[in-house]
Amino acid sequence: MVEKQQFTEGGEKLSLDEVAERVRGVSERLFVIDLFRPDQESAQEQKRAFLAGEVDEVRHEYSVLEGMDFEGLRREIGDLEVGLEGMEVASKFVRPYRSSVRELQSRLDMVEAANNYRQSGGLEEARRFMEKNIELYGEPNRGTYEGLMGDLRKDALAKSFTGEAEKIRRELLEVLPEVEGEREVFKPSDEAVGYANTLVNVLYEPFFEVIPEEQETFSSEDVAEVFHEILHNGMGGAADDWQVEISEKAKAMAVSPVRRVVTVPAGKEYDREKLEELVVHEIGVHVMRSVMGESNIEVLSTGLSNYEEAEEGLAVGLEQALRGEYTDRGVPYYLMAGMKYFDNKTFRETFEVMWRRGVVESLQDGEDVSSELVKKEQELAYDRCLRIVRGTDDLPWFKDLTYYNGNVKFWSHIEKNNGNFNAVIAMFLGKIDYTNSEHIAAGMDAMPVN
Repeated sequence: MVEKQQFTEGGEKLSLDEVAERVRGVSERLFVIDLFRPDQESAQEQKRAFLAGEVDEVRHEYSVLEGMDFEGLRREIGDLEVGLEGMEVASKFVRPYRSSVRELQSRLDMVEAANNYRQSGGLEEARRFMEKNIELYGEPNRGTYEGLMGDLRKDALAKSFTGEAEKIRRELLEVLPEVEGEREVFKPSDEAVGYANTLVNVLYEPFFEVIPEEQETFSSEDVAEVFHEILHNGMGGAADDWQVEISEKAKAMAVSPVRRVVTVPAGKEYDREKLEELVVHEIGVHVMRSVMGESNIEVLSTGLSNYEEAEEGLAVGLEQALRGEYTDRGVPYYLMAGMKYFDNKTFRETFEVMWRRGVVESLQDGEDVSSELVKKEQELAYDRCLRIVRGTDDLPWFKDLTYYNGNVKFWSHIEKNNGNFNAVIAMFLGKIDYTNSEHIAAGMDAMPVN
């Protein structure tokens, strides 16, 4: 057990546990997804106006972001930085907190720059936002982007439709950015996929047993009940303090390790296969890695710096392993980020590519399109385009690159460590990047010694 050595702040001595509590508090207030979520009334009006052709760019209200106490948060982070420097504790226990505090500072800088940019449109604020955005989430790789765009063009050229669908296909080819080069296609071996399939079924069999056998469709309430049962009766008491909530505002599933809450969007319906994937993704990865990280390095439960790519890659990869099939994931987000970043496409220009891409990918040769499919793909394309520019309504936010990059990271890791059980254990030492040796060391340092 770590010696509860303390640092002094204004006469108050703080232990590592108390430092962890303060880091959690700041992290919760800097949960970027929530801060970059536009006000509901504003979001609905902007979507209506855009799809009706009344506007070409979106401009939202972000009341939560605008109400942030940036200076107060900066003082809190500064106090933590000073305090951590003065702690007389083995550096291996303090180092993860220092990294997390530095990440919180970068997150605060990015969020504040986003807020200032929306108000001023200044180049300096745009530069500052993009600098911190890339530091936290990475940036698109031009070769990967051009390869994915080239694949899209080849797919569109290879298809032939009738009627309106053919017109849309030709329009897509006209609006696609011109790119050169071929990407190297990553694909894991059949042996690696088979190994991962066995792994996921062994790991999560007790969770799957909770799903009612006779039921084929599941409402949001049913899903919440399954999640609750797994958390409170399927994890040996380790997740008893986690809760499940159903939200009218949520668009998708969300897990908050800081609040220990799993959020299920209201009014949805899922089939059995999708529910099994959600159990793996939301509970088996996002919750389980948090629970496994609860230790004397408590920040392992909420995430070491830059862990997100490995986290999403593991969650998506294990979904694919469950079905025994590898596929590219996150391609739409990579394409949109690339169009904004490399080609300076506007919101409208990006949208015009993405909804036509959706139509072309949805149809088989010789088919025509319905007005219902066009409307569906336009609404989906709008929502996806908005995800990329959340927070600023203009600049690309690279968080969603984690789906594509993380998927490749997971399968590369499985390919390299096929059959290596220690490599599997390393993926669940907490919310870490299991390809980062410093993260793995922190996870090992936090394990209890018998």
